[in-house]
This record gives sequence, structure tokens and C-alpha cells, in this order.
Amino acid sequence: REMGLRTEIVAGANPYTDDLSNGVAVQVLYEGQPRADVQVELFDKAPGAATGVSSLHRTDAEGRVTLPVHAGHEYLVDSVVFNALDAEVEGDHAWESLWASLTFKVPDE
Repeated sequence: REMGLRTEIVAGANPYTDDLSNGVAVQVLYEGQPRADVQVELFDKAPGAATGVSSLHRTDAEGRVTLPVHAGHEYLVDSVVFNALDAEVEGDHAWESLWASLTFKVPDE
């Protein structure tokens, strides 16, 4: 559920109890509002794998995206907000970055 953070990823299903055969829906928010057409990165670590694989996805007009998931895999979902700051740092623009992430494992079938 939404927690009121500046930026956050809200799961549309419980990955531990709900049917995820069609993926898991998430919504990306910034200051309580949906983030339309933004990048969401999905890191997928299969059982026994030394490293994970990442894939890029985009949200729809309501800030939602359905991500493909598989039983037994571990996941990290993240999305970043970059805000330009008025100050300059050594002649370059300064940026504020706000990171939202969600981690979960889909139980074995």
C-alpha cells in the first residue's frame, strides 16, 4: 500500500500469496501522484544463479506496469527520480536523485 514517501513503488499483488502467472503489477508514485511513462528496472535472480539479469520496462499513464516473474526467483524493482537543483557544482548542474525500490521472492510452485 502507499506509505506517503516522496517516491515509492506500490505492489498491486502480494507476491507470497497471490497468483502471479500473468506477472506482478506495480505502480510508481512521486509525491503521491502516478509517474507516467517512466523507466522501471527489474533485476531477476534465478535459483542457483551467481548473478541476476536486468530488464527495462515503462509505466503507463497511471504509473502502472506489469512485470514478468517466475516461481523461485528473487527480484529487485527500482525507479529513480532526478530533479535538477538551482545550484551548480564546479560549473555543472547539481541533481537530486530519489530512489524507490521493492524486493521480493516468488515462492516455488
